Amino acid sequence: MNETRILYRNDRRNVFFGVCRGMAEFFGLPPWVFRLFGVLLLFSSFGAMIIAYLILAMVLPTKTQLIREGRIVEDYQ
Repeated sequence: MNETRILYRNDRRNVFFGVCRGMAEFFGLPPWVFRLFGVLLLFSSFGAMIIAYLILAMVLPTKTQLIREGRIVEDYQ
């Protein structure tokens, strides 16, 4: 089966903007992995991670938006 995966922000169960949870769902990993990685990058990049995170929060579509457009199916998570 040819299933296309879409990277999105999960605006339904988020901590800040849902970027880490959306990435975790995309890669099939728990969200804490991306949150830990983000914190480590925050300190090692001297704050550049904040800019990258905010850019992702502005650019990535939300899960609700993609469900409304019919690009992904509701999974009730």
